[in-house]
Amino acid sequence: MSEEVKYILNDNNILFVTFDDMVYGLGSNWSGQLGLGHDTPIHTPQRVPQLCHQNIHQFFNGEDFVLAVNTDNNVIFSFGRNNEGQLGRHVDMETHDKLNYSISFEKSFDVINKLGEGGYGLV
Repeated sequence: MSEEVKYILNDNNILFVTFDDMVYGLGSNWSGQLGLGHDTPIHTPQRVPQLCHQNIHQFFNGEDFVLAVNTDNNVIFSFGRNNEGQLGRHVDMETHDKLNYSISFEKSFDVINKLGEGGYGLV
């Protein structure tokens, strides 16, 4: 992989955006936090197709989920476990959401000014 890294997220999983706006991830992926549609561990960088060319500005890493933010288009992509509503959508206690899902917000209302992370959730 010869692209330069633009952003990086590091915990049990790593997601990064290259300067050509490609998103790659690797790590334990135990709740589908990498947004690849499965929960198999990834040992070498794998492209995350649904996040490529989405102009992701920032990642937020919870204990078992990730939010990827694009403030230009007012979109948050969420993936990983959703047993407590961490992903900002309907709670499903039986399964983990492993696919990207986008949440739109109105910039004019300043609904989201800043996100902060804790052990199991974000504010």
